[in-house]
Amino acid sequence: MELPDKKLKLINAGKIVCEEELLRISDDETAVKVDAIGVCSSDCRNYAHFDTGYFGHELVGRIITPHEAFQRDDRVVVMHRYGCRQCPACRSGSYNLCMRPVKVDVGFRKFVKIRKHEAQYCLYKIPRGVCISEAVFADSAACAVHALKITDIKPTEKVIILGCGFMAVIFSLMIQIHNRNISVYVRNPKKKAVCKSLGVESLEPGQTDEIYGYFDVCIDTAGDADLLKHISKSMKCGSRCLCFSGVDDSNVFYSSYRDREVRILFSKHHNPDDVRQALCMLKDGCLPFRHFIKSSYSLDAVEPVIKAMLQGSILRGVIEMDSV
Repeated sequence: MELPDKKLKLINAGKIVCEEELLRISDDETAVKVDAIGVCSSDCRNYAHFDTGYFGHELVGRIITPHEAFQRDDRVVVMHRYGCRQCPACRSGSYNLCMRPVKVDVGFRKFVKIRKHEAQYCLYKIPRGVCISEAVFADSAACAVHALKITDIKPTEKVIILGCGFMAVIFSLMIQIHNRNISVYVRNPKKKAVCKSLGVESLEPGQTDEIYGYFDVCIDTAGDADLLKHISKSMKCGSRCLCFSGVDDSNVFYSSYRDREVRILFSKHHNPDDVRQALCMLKDGCLPFRHFIKSSYSLDAVEPVIKAMLQGSILRGVIEMDSV
């Protein structure tokens, strides 16, 4: 089988080219027609700095060639990586920490082909009733599910979230299921409307200066070492801080957290159970992403969407391919 594929390729910072080819599907491969692609903050970083990471990695689609548990027209989330199942981390069940992760050839494209033996590891059926523009962010949601398992927030604990991007939105929505004591630190006044939509308190620079020993948990989605240091005095002694985003200069804040015996936690990616839980939450209506995303309907819209995200005018963009 041959499929007329169209794929966007990042060849330099701020430079995208479109490639068209016939995608050949062999007998040992499963084909997926892409229905929607989420534009992630990592796509924006790759576009701006020409990083070597994935460019287009949050995909949903429909099965074209059935295989075992996957029937034709099944709607699926396509994960961009999975654990090798052979290394010590995978053998212990920590597939998210795989030492030799297997990459799936995804991207901003019309079709994806997957080796049939990979399907059970990187394809997840989307429950009925979940719209594709929300399901496309199952990967991001699963990362948050995994992180919150590590953080283990109690219903009465006071939580502060650093940053007000899409991951902060996901964390807020998930935590609010059992805990309403959430504050979001917002440096950009324009994003206060996001907090209002979420129904959480927004804290701007200066408002935390007189807050001492108040928060039980900090979730950092900003990756700003100076901000982490600044907020340390607002943390209770013996509290917890989840560093969800990478921090370039951790020495800036380590000593201030040590002085208060704040436990620093880390999370990385997700496991299969986290993906399934995220999809169940979407099915149950716990994650109304549609209020925080903007849909476009052509691969040609990828670059304008990325620029809009970099400018802060939208949180996340989705390219819906059904109309293409």
